Amino acid sequence: MAKPVLRTKLCDMFGIEYPIILAGMGGVYENDSVSRSDLVAAVSNAGGLGIIGASAVDPKSLREEIRKVRKLTDKPFGVDILFPAAGAHVEDSVAEIKTKLPKEHVNFMNRLHQQLNVTPVKSPEFKLFSTEVSKEQWGVIVSEGVDIIALGLGTPDWLIPEAHSKGIKVIALVGNVRQARRLAGMDVDLIVAQGHEAGGHTGRIGLMALLPQVVAVVSPTPVVAAGGIVDGSQVAAALAMGAIGVWVGTAFEATHESPLPEQAKQAIIKANEESPRVTRVFTGKTARVIYGPLAQAWEEAGISPLPMPEQNYLMQDFLYAAQQQNRHDIMMTAAGQGAGKIEKIKSARQVLDEMVEGAVRTLTKELPANVAAK
Repeated sequence: MAKPVLRTKLCDMFGIEYPIILAGMGGVYENDSVSRSDLVAAVSNAGGLGIIGASAVDPKSLREEIRKVRKLTDKPFGVDILFPAAGAHVEDSVAEIKTKLPKEHVNFMNRLHQQLNVTPVKSPEFKLFSTEVSKEQWGVIVSEGVDIIALGLGTPDWLIPEAHSKGIKVIALVGNVRQARRLAGMDVDLIVAQGHEAGGHTGRIGLMALLPQVVAVVSPTPVVAAGGIVDGSQVAAALAMGAIGVWVGTAFEATHESPLPEQAKQAIIKANEESPRVTRVFTGKTARVIYGPLAQAWEEAGISPLPMPEQNYLMQDFLYAAQQQNRHDIMMTAAGQGAGKIEKIKSARQVLDEMVEGAVRTLTKELPANVAAK
């Protein structure tokens, strides 16, 4: 059978076969990331655009990841980095930051180790979500000749002009119309309109409402849709609403190439649409994750999480210890509301192929019997 054809402007922009981008899924402690070399290369080799999730990847390891991807594919790929709009205490060392955390929160975390049976372990010293690390990552991206970057959190005024001067295309995520209008005015190359349904950091507006509004206000800047997209019919719907492609995370988490632990993948497979919930526990910003004992303990304690990045530093040792002790039930497993439709672990190519086939089938099939249109 002939391969299905699904081409949009996105394919021409990045030299890819299909308008599907792997979300640049990062992590919450040093070198914790979902979108790593094997998964990135697998998506690119399948015809999509792989994106390295570098939020928690130190600069040296990021360079290694970029080079690993290049050994695995000759197809286009990019890197997702975070430039926090406000990085409190970034001038301090990690140790100094931790001494300034509120005693109430520190004492609660000490009790939580006992409550959830996690033996304390000190995590590596890594200044997560800091401007310093982000700038070092940017230097690696430039020196390694990566020509696509994605910005999942924050866009400094200097970054887009500098990227364009070096021939680098810039993708930026937004969760509301105000952000989208601002980024279009900054001459970003591609905007990702991410709905509330999305896994990981997410906003308050559902994709069905957000996408057409963003498309309308930023034209002619192209827009990609994100949030709960796991199958071809949703890809077709996004295209019908004016998007030129989709940004997909959760569906690729549950693949053979994903570095997620098997227990975390199974948590996604077993999830229904209500299993992923929004919490500020892991990073201080609203993030949709598979709800578990850690988020529940915070909720029951009634203690408000700290803002980013303080909450990250409060959680760093605990989450690192949970990872070292294979306590995947209490680690952060980001997932969107589309998880309820993911039923088994597949290859990244199979996920992408099925999305493409489903989109083509939806876009070319006859109208259902209950619909009449001319």
